[in-house]
Amino acid sequence: MSVVDYTPPNKAKVYFLSTLGKIDSDFKNILLSLSRFKKNSAVLQNEQIQADVQSIQKGADTFQELLNSCSLPETQDRLLESNRLREIRHDMRTAVGVISGYAELVQDALEELEGGEKAVAAVIELQKKTNELLAVIECFTLEEKTVEITEDEEDIRLYMPALVTGSVLIVDDSSQKRELLSRKLKKVGHTVKIIEDGVKALEYLKEATPDIILLDLFMPEMNGDKVLQIIKQNERLKDIPVLVISSSSDMDNVVNCIRLGADDYLPMPVDNTLLQARINSCLVKKATRDREQKILSELNKSRQLLATAIENIAEGFALFDAEDVLLIYNSRFRELYPSVKSLGGSGITYEELIRENIRLGVYQVERRELCPENNICLNNKEIEDWVSVKVGRHNNPTKPYVDLLSTGVWVEVIENKIPEGGTVSIHKDVSEGKKKEKHLEYLALHDGLTGLANRKKFDEALRDFFEKAQETNATFGVAFFDLDGFKVVNDTLGHDFGDFLLKEVSQKLVQSVRESDLVARFGGDEFAALVTHISSEEDLVHVAKRCLDAIGTRVEKEGMVADFGVSIGLALYPDAGKTPEELLKKADAAMYEAKKSGKGTYRIAI
Repeated sequence: MSVVDYTPPNKAKVYFLSTLGKIDSDFKNILLSLSRFKKNSAVLQNEQIQADVQSIQKGADTFQELLNSCSLPETQDRLLESNRLREIRHDMRTAVGVISGYAELVQDALEELEGGEKAVAAVIELQKKTNELLAVIECFTLEEKTVEITEDEEDIRLYMPALVTGSVLIVDDSSQKRELLSRKLKKVGHTVKIIEDGVKALEYLKEATPDIILLDLFMPEMNGDKVLQIIKQNERLKDIPVLVISSSSDMDNVVNCIRLGADDYLPMPVDNTLLQARINSCLVKKATRDREQKILSELNKSRQLLATAIENIAEGFALFDAEDVLLIYNSRFRELYPSVKSLGGSGITYEELIRENIRLGVYQVERRELCPENNICLNNKEIEDWVSVKVGRHNNPTKPYVDLLSTGVWVEVIENKIPEGGTVSIHKDVSEGKKKEKHLEYLALHDGLTGLANRKKFDEALRDFFEKAQETNATFGVAFFDLDGFKVVNDTLGHDFGDFLLKEVSQKLVQSVRESDLVARFGGDEFAALVTHISSEEDLVHVAKRCLDAIGTRVEKEGMVADFGVSIGLALYPDAGKTPEELLKKADAAMYEAKKSGKGTYRIAI
């Protein structure tokens, strides 16, 4: 008896061979079912069914070739030592998927034909056998494992509340798999484009934008995971749903595809209901996303239009929220109020804006004091009063109001509350209007020829000073002037010369009194002066004498000479009158006394 060396097979190889034997046994059952099916369907004269039967046979032939290769000892060694086993399992599932997929299409066609009952029963049996074989192929590894990917029909129905159709791109190197998927999708209304490898698919996608992409993982030239990665890195393509449909069911592949951005993963052979449900779900999500993107795009356009419109408003515009925080403003608002820039723009409160405006001296105010730095500023009480008024108007806007800025700009502020909370604030430059208003006011109170105050302004000033004098017991006087010989000058030398004479007299009168006094022209050749802050009749007489000396008795213009004079009537308060009207009347009467006495002199009212 001799001893012979014995090396037991390793555990992986034992399991591999055991599974391979089971696959071979189940495939033989498929071949029997296929033979029975072909026999029952041969009597049916339908070209499409016969073509599909040929495709089923081709899938069976492909599977037989794979099975034969796995039976060769040298092939088994390579499968036990490399990742080739994963590819073989993928190819086996593809071949069985072809058999199952075309069998499903044939079953649909048979059910619409008369006399196809036996063939229908045979194709159902064939599908049952392919499903059994798929379960065994799933276990075709080097160690025992259990993989089960199922989905409840109730879950499937949730995917499809309503059928959504779209354009589908199928990228797969298997022509039979492409045709299977294409026919299933076209049947429910999808438009389909098929491409056989990843490189061509990426070239096609440079111009096209399908609604969804069905992508295989294992392809020549470029694998599906690389194609997926490139698609998801492209700004235009990244939102297209990608559904990976592969004959590989390895969990690593599933995880990697999801990580790269795939929307879903389905192993072959794929259940038709599940396929339609997953595609429908992806299309619904894409439609929702597209709608959201469109709404966001339209919203952004509206915002841009609004921002452009706000920026082009001639007035300063600002929007404050319910908490009085500045949200939006335009460049004109920033120009009017430099505090916006110094405080950093949006995010500041209205009160902070006002306080910074005051600190920067934006507003033109009268009551000011010197700060330690020799800058003009408001004292603390004035600041708080100013802030209180401004914030109060802002919180309870009623009617527009006007601010004068230190730049000389008059700003009309119009504010309105928003029902949802917040304030719209418009700041309109009304400087031109104010200038016109001031000019009209000036014209209403001044003589158009000489620029002196008119009778209306003189009467108002006389009444105001009269009231103050009654409170303070001050003494003041009124002087009434009338030119002597003015009518002769007008008649002999013309009205232009007469106007020149009136202007000359006006200037002399203004030069003869103090800044605190007021000189007015009553009309024609009559003038009056309100002489304030005097203590006696002598002071008023002194003013009259200065006026007589300044005006003189002759005026010359362009070689023409006019001789004239002026008569002056004086009235002192309170001696000459107890009311403004009485005082002015006494001065007028005194002026006439001066004229009677020889003109060119003055008289004092008693």
